[in-house]
Amino acid sequence: MAQGASTSFAGADLIDIGTTNPINGASAFAFNLWMKCSDITAKQYWLGQDYDSGLTVGFDGTSSNINFEVQVTGTGGHFIRQSTALLNTFASNDTWINLGFSYDYNSGTPQFGMYADGVALANKFRSWTDSVSAVGAGSGTFGIGDTPLAGTFDFAGNIAWLTIWNEAKTEDDMLEVLYNPMSVPANAAAQWDCLTTSPSDLSGNGFDGTNSGASQSSDGPPVHLFSGEN
Repeated sequence: MAQGASTSFAGADLIDIGTTNPINGASAFAFNLWMKCSDITAKQYWLGQDYDSGLTVGFDGTSSNINFEVQVTGTGGHFIRQSTALLNTFASNDTWINLGFSYDYNSGTPQFGMYADGVALANKFRSWTDSVSAVGAGSGTFGIGDTPLAGTFDFAGNIAWLTIWNEAKTEDDMLEVLYNPMSVPANAAAQWDCLTTSPSDLSGNGFDGTNSGASQSSDGPPVHLFSGEN
């Protein structure tokens, strides 16, 4: 399989990970992935479960203000964290971008990190409580490429090399994964290369994917990143 491969999504297409949230019960977690969107300005959700249920990730905004958004529900309530740096600054239509997020409950003093191409993004608490001591189990399908929340906010684009950890990660960690996406990071809760439409969980934790409408693509993140070149 070519290193530059990915999975392509449109409409309700998704990779179905089942009904178990890989970070269920975690007081800290992080994720990183490569993606590109057909329309970076559209509101769309492309990772996780239903609204107010476990983890949901996407973009929210308009053509002049599109932001990276993460919603988490669990013990203690529900928060939405959103970047304040416009995602348009880092990406354009049909252009690959690396995105990352990190959360640590930190004994009631939450710490957040949002990243685009290894650069830390300014971010803010948008609504509800800003403290979740344990991520909820969620309900419904945990999807890559689409979520039950999507509805009219479906994702159109490509995803490759998605990693989820059940611990917080730093900016240096995000850079390490950006330049070494083919390795399985230590303490990964789940990792999917998305080089096929039914990817196995490379972490060995059993969160294998089943295809539901997605297609394989020969398009992938820039090859020089896979080779470790700067």
